[in-house]
Amino acid sequence: MKKRIHSIVALVLVCALVLALPMWAARADALDLDRNGSMTFKLGSFEDLENADAVVDVYKVADLEPDKVYSTFSFNVLKGIELSKPIAAYEDLAALTNEDWQTLAQDAARSVLNGAFDPAGDNADLPCGLYLIVAHGADLEKDEYVVEDDGGNLTTIAYSDEYVYTWLPELVCLPSTVAEITGEVGEDGSRQEISTAGGDWQYDLTVTLKPTQEVRFGDLLVTKTVTTYETSGPATFVFSVVATLRDKVVYDDILALTFDAAGSRTAEIRGKIPVGATVVVTEIYSGASYTLTTDESVEVTVVTPDQDPATAEFTNTYDETLNQGYGILNQFAYSADTGWELADNEHDSAA
Repeated sequence: MKKRIHSIVALVLVCALVLALPMWAARADALDLDRNGSMTFKLGSFEDLENADAVVDVYKVADLEPDKVYSTFSFNVLKGIELSKPIAAYEDLAALTNEDWQTLAQDAARSVLNGAFDPAGDNADLPCGLYLIVAHGADLEKDEYVVEDDGGNLTTIAYSDEYVYTWLPELVCLPSTVAEITGEVGEDGSRQEISTAGGDWQYDLTVTLKPTQEVRFGDLLVTKTVTTYETSGPATFVFSVVATLRDKVVYDDILALTFDAAGSRTAEIRGKIPVGATVVVTEIYSGASYTLTTDESVEVTVVTPDQDPATAEFTNTYDETLNQGYGILNQFAYSADTGWELADNEHDSAA
């Protein structure tokens, strides 16, 4: 009966632990849990990833308990690690699904990242055990790199100038019968694994992580100063904002600022333009009675959110005429059901 359970567990865990996985079945080679091993990490395949200054922390979450009859082991979860599913016995492991192991990784991450746990230390000299793998930006504090996604999962992040990289914490067991997993995903959605011949226990593992990459967005401020004001009515100024990145238009919109007195006002475009994009802001309507005293177009580059935002500044003055004008800024909203539709509009009278 026990041999059959070992085989079931082997199949479950090969599918469940995403990275380096043990097979809990009898092996020809002797299992040596007193031997130390190592983990080498590949953070992902994105070329820009090297600019993110990411590191990997390894946290031990369980010791391995040797089986007295077979060359196998079970888990002894460390104090302070709260798991929602039991993993101490073979019968427990045999019942776990892929989703269960993902849940266990999240359980371990919440215990480790919200607690007072320290990384295991030198990844080249690790005792045997079950480990939580956490990749993150080296220059970020824990409260900065741990983020909860829309599904309620804990994720960890690193930033390059242009992208944000996100990882899910993973469970990896040392030793394993798989020496390396590429992290590539096949057409059927499965990961392409490179297994060692004979399935011997492996103590030196190469683990390839697979982050997601998303464009990082920055902010743009458009500031208008009116030095003198004609009091007969409001004055509206309209601007074209066009951003390009690698010769591709990534943002194109119109904005307006309306004044009822001399002074300065600022329009903010937050989190909509990719970092590194070149933005040309052009004042396309200056009011019927106002003249630009600065250039009509300003070019700026969007920077990361931790820096002062890119700012395009314009100045106008009253030209001593009493021409009347009218400014309308149409706004549209997109719906998956109806497409683009005219939304509530701003109607600004301009003098």
